[in-house]
Amino acid sequence: MKRLYSVVILVGLITCASLLIAQERGSDKPCTGATTTVEMRECQGQRYKKADARLNQIYKQLMDSLDEFRRTKLRAAQRAWVVFRDTQAAFEASAEAGGSLEPLLRLEILATLTEERVKRLQTALQGN
Repeated sequence: MKRLYSVVILVGLITCASLLIAQERGSDKPCTGATTTVEMRECQGQRYKKADARLNQIYKQLMDSLDEFRRTKLRAAQRAWVVFRDTQAAFEASAEAGGSLEPLLRLEILATLTEERVKRLQTALQGN
């Protein structure tokens, strides 16, 4: 019975730590005003949507500035990155598989990785 309680406590601590890590990852600590899981999911969903729109915008600008050879390379890199982003988010969120935190973590990771990709593409655009 003590072992069961220890496992329950450990799972609770891991869940809390995962949520804290997820909140710390974002720039300027987004979604700190959200208090329920539903509000946090909505906030992270909006954050991801905004980052994805920015990514599409900067990707188009960069593609327009490149010659055909480099466009082909960027297109291949972007397609591979999308697969990586989605797979990485699914992997990290699987730590909470079946729980209410799983979709929240997935959205937070998608947003964070997309924001990071925007920064990389902006740097490439500036160096072009």
